[in-house]
Order: sequence, then C-alpha cells, then structure tokens
Amino acid sequence: MKQITEKQALPSINWREILWQEWQSCEDGEIADQLFELIADQLPGSKIRSALLIGLGMIYGVLVGLLMWLLTTVWATIWKSNPEIINGPVLFLFIGIGSIAGICGGLAARYSLLTTAAWPTLAFRFRDGLLQLGGEAVEPLEQVLLKRGPSENPVIVRILENIAAETHQQLAANASSLVCSNCFVRFQEHPIDRLGKTFYGCRKCKQSREFFNCPQGVTAVLDAGWTEVYGYQAGLLRVNWITDQKLFDLDRVEIIRATDKTVEHFAIQIGNDTDPIRQAHYKACDCTISADCKLSANSLRILQSFFGRVETR
Repeated sequence: MKQITEKQALPSINWREILWQEWQSCEDGEIADQLFELIADQLPGSKIRSALLIGLGMIYGVLVGLLMWLLTTVWATIWKSNPEIINGPVLFLFIGIGSIAGICGGLAARYSLLTTAAWPTLAFRFRDGLLQLGGEAVEPLEQVLLKRGPSENPVIVRILENIAAETHQQLAANASSLVCSNCFVRFQEHPIDRLGKTFYGCRKCKQSREFFNCPQGVTAVLDAGWTEVYGYQAGLLRVNWITDQKLFDLDRVEIIRATDKTVEHFAIQIGNDTDPIRQAHYKACDCTISADCKLSANSLRILQSFFGRVETR
C-alpha cells in the first residue's frame, strides 16, 4: 500500500510484461476495436494525437494539390498547350481536393492506429488504462464477454484475471477497514460471474483505486459549525453528514451542534436505509451527544431506537 496525505491508493503498476504477453497471443486489431469505446477518453494525449494526425493530413493534402498543379503545368508546357487555363481557380481546386484527401487520410490514419496492430504502444495503453481502472472496468468488460463469451475474448479474460489478482494481492488483507473515498462505503469482495473469480472494490461503486484505511472506523458527525466534508487522522475517518446528508457506512455517531429537526432528518434516513449490511450494523453503533447540544426527549428516544448506546457527555 502507498501512503499519501490523506487517502491511500493502489500503487501505479508496470503492466509492460503482461501487455507484451497479450500482444503476442491475440489478434490485436479485434480487441482494440472492442475496447475503443470503453477506454478512448482515458488515452493519454488522444485528442492531441488526433489533431496532429488531421493537421498533418491537411498539410499533406495541400502539398499534393500543389504537386498536381505543378505536374499539370509542366505537362501543358511540354505539350505546348495553354498553361494559363490551369492557373487561378483551378489551382485552388487542386489544393482543395488535395486538402480533403489529406483530412480523410489523417482520419483514416487515426482510426487505423486505434483499431489495428499498426501502433502496438497505443494498444498497450488501452489495456493499461483498463487495468489501472481496476474494479471500475469490470462491469463494462463483463458486458463484452456477454456478447461473445470468454473463449472468443482471451485478452479481456486476462485483463479481468489481472484485476482480480491485483486487488486480491493489494486489498484483501485489509478489505474490512478500507473505505471508498467517493462513497464513504467499505470495500468488499465482488464476483466476476463469467470467470468464477472475484475482485475487491467499493461495495457501492466498485472502484478499487482510492480509499481510506480506517482501522479505527468511521464516525458520522452532526455539527452545524463544521464546514469540511470529512476529516481523516490516525486511521479514523470522521464524515460530516450535514454537508451532503447522504448515508454511508458508519461505526459511531457524534452529535455536537444540531437541532431537533436535523437529528430527526438523520434518523429518518437511517430508518429508511435499504442497505442490509448497514441496517444490521446500526444497533452496534454508539451515539455520543455533546452536553452543549440540547436535544428534546423525543429526539433522544428516536436515537435510542436506532443505535446501541446513546449518551450525553
């Protein structure tokens, strides 16, 4: 695991050896064509490369047009025809035809580079991007397998197998204490149905790249004076429920500055929670109320009905 300022993330993996093995054992043009729609937006420099290819195509087209004009002029001169007939508008016509041909050539080159084996490094980036996505890539890749089956998609099978192996290696040992940095929901094991394998990722969004390691648990904080979304220190994640007012996995509740209305809204969300894992866990959570927070007897009863121990201190 790589420790960074607040969150933890999977280290950047060098997949070069794996990708070379895939390159040698598959029809790359077919797999690149399948993966293009899934990963094209994440290709490093893809927009710049496309603009460069089209620009080069235009330059090429202009040069072709000038060459056509020059050859025609030479031909007309040699055969003692009237060379003036190909000056002026005809010159621009040649250049225009050449430019259109050049643009089409640039677009064709771009497509060729993305969908054939003409540029192995670019094909590598397709797979590298999918592997780096981790759990987020599993569902769209499984959709590809549904269309044609694992036997006809060996490269996708290997990518899924590598995602499964990598998340097991990096996340399995601490999975119960890993919390998604997007959803504040814990990681768990997910099935890859078509392969009979599993991978680790957020229980909600399934991403496996960014997370908090929270051996001290997660605290839901109701504090009208706190403006931050969360605070993380020494393995303890404190999440400000008031900022987004959305449910997340929690182990305890701290009510510091909150009105009866705010507490009631929080309790209603807890009561309506459809997540079976959270519902089973609420009674094991303690709720601490600041002595300066004067809640009504009804609010206290509501809290006691949902959480294991409710105390003021």
